[in-house]
Formats: sequence, structure tokens, C-alpha cells
Amino acid sequence: GCSNYPTCDFTSPLEALNFNKADYDPSFDWEQPCPTCHGPMVLRHGRFGPFLGCKHYPDCKGIINIPKKGEKVYHAEDLPACPAIGCDGHLSARKSRFGKTFFSCSNYPDCDVIVNDPAQLSEKYNTPHPKTPYVKKSRFGRGKKGAAESPTKSPKKKKAIAQPTYKLSPALSDLLGQKELSRPAVTKALWVYIKANNLQDPKNKRLICPDAKLAKVIGKDPIDMMKLASALNKHFKK
Repeated sequence: GCSNYPTCDFTSPLEALNFNKADYDPSFDWEQPCPTCHGPMVLRHGRFGPFLGCKHYPDCKGIINIPKKGEKVYHAEDLPACPAIGCDGHLSARKSRFGKTFFSCSNYPDCDVIVNDPAQLSEKYNTPHPKTPYVKKSRFGRGKKGAAESPTKSPKKKKAIAQPTYKLSPALSDLLGQKELSRPAVTKALWVYIKANNLQDPKNKRLICPDAKLAKVIGKDPIDMMKLASALNKHFKK
């Protein structure tokens, strides 16, 4: 996360920071167009690893998996067209969450054609199959006709965990105008005070520069925001 948090809340997955093209197939075309809309692609990172995603997402959901070194590469021009009637897509290699390769229509989820191997197309779709949007299978009925639908459950409300309150030291009580508060409430109120009085170093937002009142609580010297909680410990009394 950004060192200027909470002013800047940028975060990035470690996979993106440590990504190295040299770990992937050297023949892979990183500049290839989107298989769906032929627009530009950008490198993205998901739960199952890096992939090329259409720059026009979410209007276009075209993706291309990036093969690793030694992994078999499937080029779009080598894969057959989608057999669904009324579909202009073609088979596209994808990865399951377990890392297994499967093949689905490039127009997914607008087309539900999917096989584990291109050779299975003629067997699985040997009867006319119109272009059909993909429908997620029911957890209970497995998506079959006539199957029982999943029971409607009312969302469970999370029980709020009661936070213990503490007596505040005279200095902290004078600063916040309260005699007793929980730790989260103190932290929140303290940040309101810091923001309202511009007590963050403009060159480094992580540093808190105390005024006269705050100095009685955390000391006169600037303090890193991550050390604020430990500086408050002595001001809580049971």
C-alpha cells in the first residue's frame, strides 16, 4: 500500500509488483488484439494469475491467458470456430482455478459453448445448438430443468462486537472532550482532530506533527502514524 495512506489508498497485489515476462512463453504475442472486439489489451492480474484483458472492460470482457515456459500455446487462428448457430466467435483457451486448460467460446458469457478439448466439439454439439448465454448452475439444482431451486435465505446480520471502554488520561480527555471511550472511537476522534488542525507533514503524510494539545499525549516530536497506537497505550485506564 502507498506510504501516504490514508491520504492515498492505492494498493497493488504482490503478483503485479513481482511480475516478470521472462517467466512466460517467449513466443507469446503481448501486443495481440482482443479476440472479441479486436481492441487493445492490457496486462491484468487475477486470482488465477496474469492475463491479457480488453482495455474496454467492462463493455468488452475479452481475455487471453498467458502461457508459462514449456506450456503448450494455442493460437486463435489454430482453434475452430464456435459451432453455435448465430455465433461469430471461436474457441479460446482458458484456465480453470486449478490451472487446467479448457476451451470456451470467445463470446463468453454471451455464448455457453465449452469443452475440455477441441476434439470434443463434434461429439458434444452434434445437434443444432443456438447461441445461448451462459447461466451459472444452481448450487442445489445443478441447473437442470425441474430441479428444486435453492431456498431463499434471509441475509445473516453480523452481530456488532461490543468494544470495551476505557477511562482516558486527563491529557487525552482534554483533547477529545470525552472521559471514557473505546480504542477504535479514540483513534477515529484523534484522526478527526489531526485532519482538522492539519497536523500531518505536507512532505510526508505519514508523519504527525503535534500541536501543543496533542504534544501532551504523544510527545513534542513528530511521530510516524503507525506508532500512534502504541503512543496512546499509557492513556487508557480500566
